[in-house]
Amino acid sequence: MERRKILKQFIMTVYEDGGVELTPHDMNELPEDEYTIELTKTSSRIGQILCVLYYTIDLQRDENPIYINENVTKAMKKTAAKFQVSLSAIIDKCTRQLIDNVTQYSLSASDFKYYVMEYIKRGDDTLKKMLLNNVSDKSGQNDTKAIQKFFANPEKIKLYLNHVEV
Repeated sequence: MERRKILKQFIMTVYEDGGVELTPHDMNELPEDEYTIELTKTSSRIGQILCVLYYTIDLQRDENPIYINENVTKAMKKTAAKFQVSLSAIIDKCTRQLIDNVTQYSLSASDFKYYVMEYIKRGDDTLKKMLLNNVSDKSGQNDTKAIQKFFANPEKIKLYLNHVEV
């Protein structure tokens, strides 16, 4: 599936007499606060990983910890659908493209799920540190800001993709 970059958005108003009016929409209009992250401002890797975490936290709410692996997989599928990419692209970002700070090797799927579980169950910040260490120079400031904001209060965070809440 081809991913296309949005260059401009418009608000279309249709009147009862059949008239139509297009008004340019400022794509940067979304008010950013301490609980809002616009994923189009981050790299696809960090944005998609944060989305997987966001969905996993939501799915895991009031669930037994034994379901965490299943919920991470469900979250990956939801993220793939939201970003209109393949599931394997999401898995790749959560594994091969993430380097473990200690071993300096890419993560396996079970490693990623383990770090997510440790974060959700114990508040372990290894995953946060790993994400911060994997920020690229190109998108560094926006990625770092999004990671810090997400982990500061994940229960209150609202993620947006093209100004639509995920």
